[in-house]
Amino acid sequence: MTRIVAPTAYPVSLVEVKSHCNIYHSDWDANLDRLIAAITQRLDGYEGILGRALMPQTWRMSCDCLNDNEIDIPLPPLISIDSLQYIDSTDVLTTITDAEYQIINNDKWSSKLRPVYGTVWPVAKDQPDSVYLTFTAGYPVGEFPEAIKHAMLMIISHWNEQREDMLLGSTPHEILHSAKDLLAPYRRIPL
Repeated sequence: MTRIVAPTAYPVSLVEVKSHCNIYHSDWDANLDRLIAAITQRLDGYEGILGRALMPQTWRMSCDCLNDNEIDIPLPPLISIDSLQYIDSTDVLTTITDAEYQIINNDKWSSKLRPVYGTVWPVAKDQPDSVYLTFTAGYPVGEFPEAIKHAMLMIISHWNEQREDMLLGSTPHEILHSAKDLLAPYRRIPL
C-alpha cells in the first residue's frame, strides 16, 4: 500500500485546538502544529492505529491475482475507485472499467469490489503485483466524526500540558482513557 496523494488538510485546525486548550496567543502555535501533525500521523492511514483514512487521500495497492471473488479495500471510508488495472498474460496493462465491477460498501469497516453479477474477474498474469487498485478514501468535508475530532483535541491538549511521559511525584495512571473510549468504535482492530 502506498499513499500517492496525501490529504490537503488536517482533521483539526490550529484554531480549533487553541479554542479547546483556551490559548489566546500565538506563542505556542508551532508546537501545537507539531502536535496536530503527530496525532494525525498516529491515527491516520494504513499505518495509523485506526486503520482508516481520516481525510480524503489517494492510495495504490497491488495484489498478485484476481482469483478471489472479492478485493478487500482496507482503508474505510471509501470515496471512489480511481482505477483497477491488471497485467494480462501478454504483459499488457489493462484497465477494468467500472461497469465490470460493483462496490460492496461498508463505510465503518471496509469496502469490497466484486465482478458484476454473472461474470468473473479476468485472468491476470501469474506474477507478484499483477493487479493495481487506486482508490480515494477518507471522510468527506463536513462528515468527519465528532468523536474522533474530540479525542484528537483531548490528546493534543494533554500533550501540550504534559510534555513528559509521566508526572513526577504522581502515581502512573491512564490519563487518556476517555480519548481511547472515543476512538474505540472507529478502530478496525479493537483496543
